Amino acid sequence: MAFPKKPVFRDWQASAGTIGQGERINAGKGFLVIYGTSEFLLNHTVELVRRHAEDKLGLPVTAMEATGLDAARLAGLLGQASLFDPATAYLIRRVEALKTLGTLLKTVKGPDATGNLIVLVHKGEAPLAAARTELERLGAAAIPCFDPYASDVPMLVRAMARARGLNLANAACDVLLEATGVDLAKLDNELQKLALIFADRVGKGVEIGPRDLAPHLGMLREDDQFQLDRLLLGRQTAKAHALASSLLRRGEKALMLLGILATHCRNSLRCIELMGKGVSATELPSAMKLPPFIAKTYSQSLRGADPKRYARCLARIQECDVFLKTSRLSEDTCLAYVLEALA
Repeated sequence: MAFPKKPVFRDWQASAGTIGQGERINAGKGFLVIYGTSEFLLNHTVELVRRHAEDKLGLPVTAMEATGLDAARLAGLLGQASLFDPATAYLIRRVEALKTLGTLLKTVKGPDATGNLIVLVHKGEAPLAAARTELERLGAAAIPCFDPYASDVPMLVRAMARARGLNLANAACDVLLEATGVDLAKLDNELQKLALIFADRVGKGVEIGPRDLAPHLGMLREDDQFQLDRLLLGRQTAKAHALASSLLRRGEKALMLLGILATHCRNSLRCIELMGKGVSATELPSAMKLPPFIAKTYSQSLRGADPKRYARCLARIQECDVFLKTSRLSEDTCLAYVLEALA
C-alpha cells in the first residue's frame, strides 16, 4: 500500500470501489486505513466497510475509540479467543489522536499477525510518517476520503442517487446542486428525502427529470435571499434578474420572489425615511428591526436614494400579483417588469 502524495476524490473512487476485492480484506483480516478531511466521505466509507463486513463476510463489528489503545490492548484485538471463534472486524475511530500509533504498530510481527479485520479511521491528512511506514510494512489497504472538486460533484451525486435506487437525469442533478449547494451531507439528506418522495420509482430505472424535482426543492435558501437583496442594493439589476430567473428554473414560485422584492422595497423606504429624520447609525438596526450588518448595508447603499423608485416598484409588484393570478403572463416577464422599476 502507498498513501497518495496529494490524494483527491478520484483516489477515493478508485479505492472505495475495491472494498471486498482485496484478497486480505475479502478474507476478513488485516489492516484497513480510512483517512481524509471529508467528514461525509469518512462516515460514508465506514458505513460501506461495516456493511461489507456484516453482510458479505458475516463478521461481527465492534466499534471503539483509539484513546487508551496500548500494546496489550492492540495484541488483544489482533488475536482470536480460540480457533473456533469467528473473526471480528474492529472499527477504531479517532486514530488521529493516537500519536503513538507508529510505535504500537512496530509490535505487530507482520501481515499475517492477525486473523481479524482492523479498521483505523483517521480524520485529517495521512497518518504520521512513522505510522505510514509501519502500515505499509503490514500490507494495510487505504481509502483516502477528500472532498471532490466542483467538476466531480455531479458525477458523485448521480452515483449517490443510484445507490438509493434513483435515476437522476443530468439536468435534474444540476437543479439539485443549484438548490442545495455542494455540501455532500446536505445532498445526501436531500437524496434520502427524494427516495421517499419517489418511492414508486426506486430501483426501477425510471428517469427523474428537473420538472419532477422542482416542486420538492421549494424552500428558498437564506443565502440566495441575501444575495438578491445585496444585488438590488448595489443597483445590479441585470444580475438580480439573472438570479431570480435561476431560482424560477429551480422551482421557486414567482409569488415568493415578489414577496422578497416587496420586503426589499419596504426596508429601503423605511431606511430612507429614518435617515431623513436623522436617526443615527447605532439606532437604525432596532428602528428597522434588522440585524446591524444588514441595516448598515441598507444605510450605506441608500444615501441620497429617491424613495419614488421603491414606491414605483411596490406598485408594479401589486400589478404582477394580480397578473400571475389572473393571466397567463410568464413569471419571468413579471419579474423583469418589477425589477425594471429599480434599474
